[in-house]
Amino acid sequence: MPTKKYDEIVKLPCDKLAQTMSDMTYLYKETKVPKTHYKKLMEETIEEQMSDIVTMKMLDVYLKTLKQIIDDSPVLFLKSLLCLEMKINPTNMRPQEQVALSVATDYFLDNKKVLKSILNDKIIDIYKDTLENGVLNNDMDIKAVCSGHEFGLFHSWELTGIQLKETDIKVQVDEYEYILYKGETNEDTKKIDDLLDKAGGRITTEFQC
Repeated sequence: MPTKKYDEIVKLPCDKLAQTMSDMTYLYKETKVPKTHYKKLMEETIEEQMSDIVTMKMLDVYLKTLKQIIDDSPVLFLKSLLCLEMKINPTNMRPQEQVALSVATDYFLDNKKVLKSILNDKIIDIYKDTLENGVLNNDMDIKAVCSGHEFGLFHSWELTGIQLKETDIKVQVDEYEYILYKGETNEDTKKIDDLLDKAGGRITTEFQC
């Protein structure tokens, strides 16, 4: 009986197996996935996998509970979300807070066909973009931006409202190469600084934007 690739692949040590999986993935539409990704997954312990399973089970319970709450009283559900967002304690709510809560809730219920979602549009965009493209990929949607000796990778929606100009510097991240962009104006540079502070930029001494 002829030997199949699988029979040989499963005998490989972790490092070589990860590289083989990376090479095989590339054969599908030249999709680049670094071997470190597969190696990290294969080196996870059973405890970590069990933790993920427990998390998903808890998420399922939470989801069913929320659905039940929404079915019972969508108005109270919306008000609860607003209380969480605005850090309001219902037990000592001021009269003006009660009015504001009701007005905001009524506005959503009256305009939900237009608003479409309870969540902020940007959160929905982030979800859809990540669902379609992954967290980070080598797509044109990802840009490397820099300020001083610090740089980071961001999706295009994260850079909305920031004017960028291309530099002649390129950086290597994992197995991908990115052109560096910097702010067009001082105001744009400040916005990039804020992004890097929040996301945790990468420090380098090889260049300065």
